[in-house]
Amino acid sequence: QKMVLLAGRLGNRIMAGKWRGREKAIAAGCRRLLYLPDRGYFLVHRLAGEQDLFKQEKEILAVGGNAEAIRAGLMTPAEIARFLSVLEERRRRYQLRTVSFTLLPPYPEGFFPHPLLRSPWSYQNGGEWDWIGGRLVSALYRSGFRYKAEKFLREIAVKNLAEMNIFEWSDRGGGGQGASFYAGAAGVL
Repeated sequence: QKMVLLAGRLGNRIMAGKWRGREKAIAAGCRRLLYLPDRGYFLVHRLAGEQDLFKQEKEILAVGGNAEAIRAGLMTPAEIARFLSVLEERRRRYQLRTVSFTLLPPYPEGFFPHPLLRSPWSYQNGGEWDWIGGRLVSALYRSGFRYKAEKFLREIAVKNLAEMNIFEWSDRGGGGQGASFYAGAAGVL
């Protein structure tokens, strides 16, 4: 989309048309390979030839990946509404305080060999990252879902105000983690 815009601003309509065609092809491929209409969300990735893993992956809602799908215009308003209802149901089920959690549900204990990822609801295996929540808020504002965006932003702000900090990430219990100098979440929010 940005390459189309750049080519257009440079007055190169032929190049803008080529990039527009590429954008449409990528969007169609993403929808064909990654969108799960029966579940109402996008997979974050898909591994070829791994049917058992694919079955497990289809159950995991990746909040950040779906925020990016919304930002890229890959979801219709009806699909965004459906995604939000699935997201809210999972938040209730797992009793999560914000929409900033990476994976709902996370991979099971020991799925990843790396110690930071080994436990569910920790680090990138289901941890809470406000820059992910912030990206979803931004995507919802841009897509016309202002009230939902404001609700989610308020939840994130209330959490950060109570913690007297914007942490890099938190576990499910709310324990702030990560580098004290991390500014990514603050910048996105």
